[in-house]
Amino acid sequence: MSGDVHHDGGRLRQSTVVHRHVVEHHDGTVSAVVIRDVPALVCDLCEGAYYDPRVADAVMRLLEQTDVAPGQAITVDYAPAHAA
Repeated sequence: MSGDVHHDGGRLRQSTVVHRHVVEHHDGTVSAVVIRDVPALVCDLCEGAYYDPRVADAVMRLLEQTDVAPGQAITVDYAPAHAA
């Protein structure tokens, strides 16, 4: 899919992105999980990022396995975490 044209006319290129996920806790507080260096196809016009289904599954597993306390922010690197 790399090199394909996005719906806005931009070109998709292989890159890495930072995935940010906000966790809302039952008490109303929030936390953040940031995953760095996630492989994605990125549109050169709108900068929209698109994950391969295997990458999306790996990101979801990382989010499910990461225990983050209310008000806390955690940063995880995709490659080492994905290899585990």
